[in-house]
Amino acid sequence: MINTSFLCISFRPWHYYFNEKGSLARGLSIIFGKIIRAFANTSIQATKNLCMRKFYVGFLCVNAFLFAQPLIAQVKIKFGCTDTAAIWTGLVDNNWNNPSNWNTGCVPTVDVSVLIQPGGNPLIGSDGGSVKRLTMQAGATLGLDADAVLEVISHILNDGTILSGPAIPTNGKVLLNGLEQQNISGTGSFSRVEVENSVGVRVLSNVRIKSLEILANGKLTVAPSVNLEIR
Repeated sequence: MINTSFLCISFRPWHYYFNEKGSLARGLSIIFGKIIRAFANTSIQATKNLCMRKFYVGFLCVNAFLFAQPLIAQVKIKFGCTDTAAIWTGLVDNNWNNPSNWNTGCVPTVDVSVLIQPGGNPLIGSDGGSVKRLTMQAGATLGLDADAVLEVISHILNDGTILSGPAIPTNGKVLLNGLEQQNISGTGSFSRVEVENSVGVRVLSNVRIKSLEILANGKLTVAPSVNLEIR
């Protein structure tokens, strides 16, 4: 008999949960029955009250129940990282690429919009980073090591500070290379920005950028009455 820890499979006989989808219920009951017999070498005896048997295997606990109204099978399994938004927590250190520093437990990708809250101070090393949308709240600071690149494919709202080293062009940079129009807004500042978006990047508010480079296939426009300060 298998008795390692934490995985338990529990169910009632199919006729207890029988409804208009009885054929499915019966099929699931037979399948679970075969699994349990294979693991425990035991027969299944009907009961109207509680679960027939419990088996403990590994570290995952799954309770499978078949309900009468309606028939529901609920299994929640998370494979990889599927979140589309992430918040920096910095619980372990200031390493951007440490999954434990994000509320999702995953390092952001180009499919994920990122929020850096006041007091947050992540640092991106030479391995770089990528996000869909970046939001920096007032009091937040993002550091870019030498040769670090933060790829952003959507909008940036920067009310904080994005810093990189003093040695241009070897210091880190924010690279705007989306396939749709990207907007820059907020009252914050940037050390170094490169534009590689052929559709265009539009500056919507007064922004300070220490070093701005528009690549050959890039385009940047500034909204009316907006000052883009480069210094």
